[in-house]
Amino acid sequence: MRTGVLSYFAVWMALIYSVIGVEMKSIMVTYPNEVPDSVIAEAREAVLAKGGIITHDYEDLLRGFAANVPIDALDVMKTAEDNHGATVEEDQMVSINT
Repeated sequence: MRTGVLSYFAVWMALIYSVIGVEMKSIMVTYPNEVPDSVIAEAREAVLAKGGIITHDYEDLLRGFAANVPIDALDVMKTAEDNHGATVEEDQMVSINT
């Protein structure tokens, strides 16, 4: 149920941002295994404080999250890269051709 509510909220926030003209960037943020959960939680809160939307939490194979963030909030993610070894990259579809 919580995932459904969060997805619904994310869609509405994306719609609101598109109407008011805020340019958003879809990113994926992952952390090394040794980074404490509190650091990841802090990064998530920073994204939300800047008007971003968490679209997915990674808990199994990866440690981190995906988010839509305003372009001007990317500096927050750069700090996460520099201070905690996070990898911040554009969230995109990946496929394997055989």
